[in-house]
Amino acid sequence: MLQEFWDQDRAATTQESTNAAVISRTVIVLVVLTLVVTGLLMPVPIRGPQASPLADLAHAPIFATLALVILMTIPLKPADEPAGLKLEMRMLLAETWRSVLLVTFALSLFGIGMEYVQRHFGRRGSWSDVLLNTLGLAAGICLFWACVSARRERSWRRSLVLGAAGCCFLVAASARPAYELWLIYSGHVQ
Repeated sequence: MLQEFWDQDRAATTQESTNAAVISRTVIVLVVLTLVVTGLLMPVPIRGPQASPLADLAHAPIFATLALVILMTIPLKPADEPAGLKLEMRMLLAETWRSVLLVTFALSLFGIGMEYVQRHFGRRGSWSDVLLNTLGLAAGICLFWACVSARRERSWRRSLVLGAAGCCFLVAASARPAYELWLIYSGHVQ
């Protein structure tokens, strides 16, 4: 009788904590999405030749952060049981890949849509910005896989390589705007 009560109480507590976790994850994603939409639609307060390169520097980090936050809020099944761990790991990775592909597709459409909508808010949308968004998305996905690898595997090599790849995507996205800023501030462009 007491054990039955304890099991029911534990199930109710688990359900409440699961509901709270889902709500908190949803709130986190909505807050980050709101900040991103606001940032991408807000007119750039800087005027002059440096306005465009400075705005371009923000695209990749914004989309990397957005992808990382959304992917990190998707709950992963815990791999606690030693028996059948390899099979469970394969199922987990297959499920995670589906989530990553879905988030990648959704955020790609979101980035293209935001570039289109910017035209109606006094900013210009461009295909080069879509490329910067995509590089940021790739960086966020690499950093997510680095985190998953570090959590699920005991080897740091894969995590290190994936983290370095994510950083390379961010550097690639910032190379052209950084070069343009260097030209402007060194006096080569008026």
